[in-house]
Amino acid sequence: MPLFAALGGAALPFALVNVLLAVSPVSRPVYLAGTLVGMLPRTAAAVVAGAAARSALAALGEGTAAGDEGLVSRAALVLAVIATAGLAWYAVRAVRKAMMP
Repeated sequence: MPLFAALGGAALPFALVNVLLAVSPVSRPVYLAGTLVGMLPRTAAAVVAGAAARSALAALGEGTAAGDEGLVSRAALVLAVIATAGLAWYAVRAVRKAMMP
């Protein structure tokens, strides 16, 4: 945990914090609890931002044209899936590289 505190904790991206803590001598229950608690503020901010974006899209009339319903939402979902798959691939590659002698 001193490394996490020294690096500023919440100012770092999730992936970097998780990797740093995963390779540190922190126990698994503490690591999982810290990850959960650390993700809550950012998750709440994302939910609020998403709700605001949804309200803005509704105010702009997104989805009112025939065949246009939810186009922005579907595009965002596709981009999120692609980004998640890319991050997962990168994480697996980094872990394999780190585990090689």
